[in-house]
Amino acid sequence: MTRQSNTYLAFDLGASSVRAILGTFEGDRLRVENIHRFQTPIIETGERLYWDLDALWRGLNVGLEHALQATPQLRSLAVDSWGVDYVPLGGDGRPVRNAYCYRDQRILGMMEKVCKRISARDIYAVTGIQFMEFNTLYQVYADLEQEPELFERTSNRLMIADYFNHRFGSSAPRHDHVPELR
Repeated sequence: MTRQSNTYLAFDLGASSVRAILGTFEGDRLRVENIHRFQTPIIETGERLYWDLDALWRGLNVGLEHALQATPQLRSLAVDSWGVDYVPLGGDGRPVRNAYCYRDQRILGMMEKVCKRISARDIYAVTGIQFMEFNTLYQVYADLEQEPELFERTSNRLMIADYFNHRFGSSAPRHDHVPELR
């Protein structure tokens, strides 16, 4: 089995850095190799913190170039990320703004407000996750409350990893389950 036919590229978008990692199956073993790393680009404007989607895209493509130099025939690639931030997309499929970073302060108090509208028991029954102020549900509610015009222009929300996987060619999943917030 050749390296080319058994090598995969994984991008790990972390809170502080992004890594491009080649994984190669060699018999019953997996060999991993970090081939590119860069600082996670965050834009600070006033009190707001955003993921710099354009800079991330450029960095991911540099990682892909490194991977293709090392292994011209990759089997596939995928992007994984910190799982609470998302990209709001308009009807044309383009971002209506950069994605907020989970560290952005706009979400303070949103969990309490949502729990006044939807019981914590019901939220947990649907999500099954720990209650944390920066969870996606509370970020979406912050959009509804603080940027209603943007909320209305948003036709889909892609989690950060889904957004970049889609840009690399995968189908875009739908994340539009927020009717209870209105």
